[in-house]
Amino acid sequence: MRNLSKNKEGFTLIELLVVMAIISILSSVVLSSVNTARLKSKDSAIKEELTQIANTMALDYNDYGSYGNLQTNQWSPTTNCNSFTFSGTYAPSLLSICTNLVSLSGLSSGNGFFSGNSVDNSKNFSFMIYLPYQSSVNGVATYGCVGSGGKSFTDTGSWTASGCYANP
Repeated sequence: MRNLSKNKEGFTLIELLVVMAIISILSSVVLSSVNTARLKSKDSAIKEELTQIANTMALDYNDYGSYGNLQTNQWSPTTNCNSFTFSGTYAPSLLSICTNLVSLSGLSSGNGFFSGNSVDNSKNFSFMIYLPYQSSVNGVATYGCVGSGGKSFTDTGSWTASGCYANP
């Protein structure tokens, strides 16, 4: 009489393919979450650097009575901040912050770091920078702004939010 029950050793090809498909789906979900977290952390670091700019500007105003030393009314190049002509005691600090911001933002053509505003530079200040995560969520270039009138982290090109170019 023949033994009808077989001892099965190993897995079938179908079982292996199903397991591989499940693993690939799970890894893609994890990788997308990690990428989102990375962009969020960059935006958070950018916002913190913008706060440091506001603090530096306040120190400059307390020492000199104006913001004129740290205003240049121009966009930085996408690779560095050397074109800015900051002066005074706090210029090295502001140049260092600018360099950090350019690095964090991953600037591309058309998105940059701006120093200056549409009104009197000695009485107002405004700094704007591209936010990578907010931009990916909104689908348009989004900027974080800090100025003598406050902060905004969701300006999408109108530049009228608090702290931005048109509303320092």
